[in-house]
Amino acid sequence: MNGAEWFRLKAARDKIAAIESTVAAFLHSTESLAWPICPGRDIETREGYMHPPKPKLSSQDGQGRLLHDVANIELQAMELAVRTLGEYPEAPRGFREELADLAVQEAKHLRLCLDAMDEIDRPWGTWPIHLALWEQAPLKTASRTNLIERIFVVHRHMEGSGLDAGSAILTRLSGVGRTRAKAVVQLILKEEVDHVAFGTKWYRALCLSEGLDPDSRFAELLPSALAKSPRTEKLDMELRRKAGFSESEIQCLLRTQSGVSTVGGDAVEAVAEVPLRVVEGGYSRERVLQ
Repeated sequence: MNGAEWFRLKAARDKIAAIESTVAAFLHSTESLAWPICPGRDIETREGYMHPPKPKLSSQDGQGRLLHDVANIELQAMELAVRTLGEYPEAPRGFREELADLAVQEAKHLRLCLDAMDEIDRPWGTWPIHLALWEQAPLKTASRTNLIERIFVVHRHMEGSGLDAGSAILTRLSGVGRTRAKAVVQLILKEEVDHVAFGTKWYRALCLSEGLDPDSRFAELLPSALAKSPRTEKLDMELRRKAGFSESEIQCLLRTQSGVSTVGGDAVEAVAEVPLRVVEGGYSRERVLQ
């Protein structure tokens, strides 16, 4: 099976089963993956604003929906990692090896969600999913800084926002008691800090290799990323710092919001939540972690 065939697999568990052989093949390839490829799906796909309302987290349906939404995020995170691996064979070897490991970890997270959903009889496909994360990743161009932009959007902006969302989810689950959904989210959130730290490490290394100031470049890239994918949860400053965000970057995140609020950090002005809306490109930023 070549890389393009892996992306076209429709069943999520089929992609999980083939993830290790796929990333190994890409690691040894020197040819850039041809694009575009639309990832295969075996369940209904809709834009986020067309999804049904989310049930309360205290219900089985609510926890099943939560796991379903997280599974969709992990599926796209796995695919985006493999996509970057395939599109950038010229990237530093260390980056590619770490990215391959990250893709396998995302597959593990996806499997955890699928298994937990099956346990409560809310299997994959019970609700529709979206492709917003996949669509937001910058396309590869000939620009020398294009990989920096990909890392920024996927691993620092989207996965960084996932840290804030995961923290908010655990707060909402605090009164529910011990549940499978809570255990899965706790484990995923703990390991996602390392995934964002991976993005921080290589974003900074590649910026410096191109003679760019990482903090200044962060401020330049953030407005465009927010226009396509607004942050909708409070900034968890503790997790952001654990993932390597500098104080300059944290303050930049706060300044780009219309107000303030933080979690686990110093008192600063409060960041207002951005309402759900349809954005440029025809897709929306769905509040998938509620």
